[in-house]
Amino acid sequence: MALGAFFAVPSAAQPVASGALRDMPFNVLIVGWDGVQRDHLSACLERRDPGCPRGMPSLTRLTAGRGVFPITVTSAATSTIPGWVEILTGYDATSLGILDNDHYRSVPAGYSLLEKAERVFGPERVVTLFLAAKGTHTGGDSAAQPPEPWCAARAAVDVFENNLGENRRVAARALTLIRANRHRRFIAFLHFWDPDRVGHAKGENAPEYSAALLDLDHWLGRLLSGLAVSRIDRKTLVYVVNDHGFNEGQTQHTAAPFTAIATNDTAVVRGGDRKDVAATILTRLGIGTGSVAGAPPVDGHSLTTIPSGCVREGQAVLDYPGAPDCCAGLASIDLSRPGEGPACLAATGGSGDRSGYCTRCGDGVCTPPEQRCNCPSDCH
Repeated sequence: MALGAFFAVPSAAQPVASGALRDMPFNVLIVGWDGVQRDHLSACLERRDPGCPRGMPSLTRLTAGRGVFPITVTSAATSTIPGWVEILTGYDATSLGILDNDHYRSVPAGYSLLEKAERVFGPERVVTLFLAAKGTHTGGDSAAQPPEPWCAARAAVDVFENNLGENRRVAARALTLIRANRHRRFIAFLHFWDPDRVGHAKGENAPEYSAALLDLDHWLGRLLSGLAVSRIDRKTLVYVVNDHGFNEGQTQHTAAPFTAIATNDTAVVRGGDRKDVAATILTRLGIGTGSVAGAPPVDGHSLTTIPSGCVREGQAVLDYPGAPDCCAGLASIDLSRPGEGPACLAATGGSGDRSGYCTRCGDGVCTPPEQRCNCPSDCH
């Protein structure tokens, strides 16, 4: 099999019954790129960005040229802590009391997909890895105030290391562990700190932001090569995911809901919500999106199917081919959000994306997710 060719596997089994154990069907590698704006990624991938004259060959190879699918943030802040919480658990971060990088609590025990894999398949059947570039925002220190988000996961997974810093250190550590565990099944989360770090320092439109994307692509290539050398590329689903986007041309991501997912998993057929990433992986592993060992059903939906029906009041309506529309009597309002004082922050970084919320805006009642910026007629 050529490096980076599509990963095609049989449909996932039915969700595993409580207490049942079986072998994990394949490895999962979740490659987290922090702060990737969808528009900038697409421009770089498609060679429309002068800073990316060769495109992103490793990402193209991973997807066999299929490109990226849109991912949109519809709950909690467009920031690091709630971003990775939603991606790795499938739960609405707001419902977990995780609002942004300043207002959060630890993720409850058993909620992450790594912990669920341990519980369902058994710790002797799966190796779980959590490697992160950042410190507090991806930390598991229970003595910190407030306790960091991944305290429970840190105690449960086989290897938990954060604050690794530079991309090369994350990749090198990952390659070492992948090689050491090539004869076992593993599920690994790798967090890379760019282009978020560069975006805050230089701005989203800076040449350095494009260079950061190319550096990520380089290390993705090294990871894919490592899988091939270990002869487990055909046994590994790879998901490249982003926690949030970046404000167009700015040094912040206060209103940046538009990002992406790229994968060799041919079962993925659509874009979706940030919460849908975990739901997809749980579905593909055969664990399912329902309750697991006391953890409630997840809020996300698998990207392997296109939902039917219509979107009910208060729920997010997403923009991808074949996506359901708002139910009768409802209208879509946008993803803009209040800024400081009277300012409103328009969602940027996803040109042409019409995602929003289905509400009864105009009925004179201000009902969340309506607020003064996306429904000024009802919210003052």
